[in-house]
Amino acid sequence: MRYDGPNRTPVGKPFQAAELNHKARLVCSKCNNGWMSDAEHCAKPVLQPLLSGHTVTLNAQDQATLRAWIVLRAMILERSGSAPGASPFYTDEERLAFGDIDLRVR
Repeated sequence: MRYDGPNRTPVGKPFQAAELNHKARLVCSKCNNGWMSDAEHCAKPVLQPLLSGHTVTLNAQDQATLRAWIVLRAMILERSGSAPGASPFYTDEERLAFGDIDLRVR
């Protein structure tokens, strides 16, 4: 469900799906099928036990993977759910820089 205005009035119907399958179609195919797909692929084994309610201990690499996935999803959802003319939280420069960084823990 989307919320609108300062009073956060509910607008539309709640999102219902058996899995996370939101497709925003906001990015080029090179990014979507490249580094973004890689980030989703790496996050899946970290996310699945968490979403299933299992107790999980996340190591540093798991935390970095989850952090990158969260930022990626936030960037996509911000673009797909923003009102027309809304000021974005992330700048275009930040989005481009995020796609160029090495997300592996050193």
